[in-house]
Amino acid sequence: MLKKLLHYDLKWCIKVVIIYYGLAFVFACIGRLLEITPDTTFWNIVVGICKGIGVSLAITGLVNCIIRMWVRMGINMYKDESYLTHTLPIDIRLHFLSKFLATVIMILSSIIIILICVLIMYANKESIETFKNMFNILSNSVEGSIAIGIILVILTILAEFIFIVMVGFLGIVIGHRSNTKKALKSVLVGIGTYFGCNSITGVGMILGALFSTQLYSMLFEQATAMEYTFLCMLLFSAFLIYSVYIVIIYLIINRNLQKGVNID
Repeated sequence: MLKKLLHYDLKWCIKVVIIYYGLAFVFACIGRLLEITPDTTFWNIVVGICKGIGVSLAITGLVNCIIRMWVRMGINMYKDESYLTHTLPIDIRLHFLSKFLATVIMILSSIIIILICVLIMYANKESIETFKNMFNILSNSVEGSIAIGIILVILTILAEFIFIVMVGFLGIVIGHRSNTKKALKSVLVGIGTYFGCNSITGVGMILGALFSTQLYSMLFEQATAMEYTFLCMLLFSAFLIYSVYIVIIYLIINRNLQKGVNID
């Protein structure tokens, strides 16, 4: 049954988002192909416009992906489709698990598609050297695989966006337990949870700076390059923190859903 629920959730969310990603891919390819044109101001502007549109569409697709997951949660659990959803002999936790898995798949797919578009538009020797120099600026010495650093960056971004969606889910669930002003309370709970979690992270970093000279230097001293190993540890820590928040929010949402749902 989970497979069927996941199929419907993904189908509902992807039918609009895929348009943005499809157009982003098209403009990315056009922008790259136009690089063979003469190196003049006119053609450089055209290439820049095409690539800019491609990036904008890819980012818009990601934003729409997040918003549609929230809308899907509201419609399926509390509004138009809610009567059918709660009539089916399926555990409410399975419905939410489907939403969570759909979120992970959609966000991961979005990141991969954005990376593909960026590589199509900008992958060349000069951009690769610029990317390496960026790592050298961030780190005193890149002692280790750059691939590990890239993977950690992707994992951290993935966890952060899943966290954002989960915060929205929590707001929807808590807000709809009220009888009045459900939308407003949903937004307030979501925003409050987001800033609350980030405040905890900020306090944790300040306390961590008391025991780590590198973290202290990063937070309170003039910007300097840090060790590559420390940079990777920082990214891995961020991924773990977001993962913990996601798990906690998931458990809170499940507990509230089991208490019952107020259908609009």
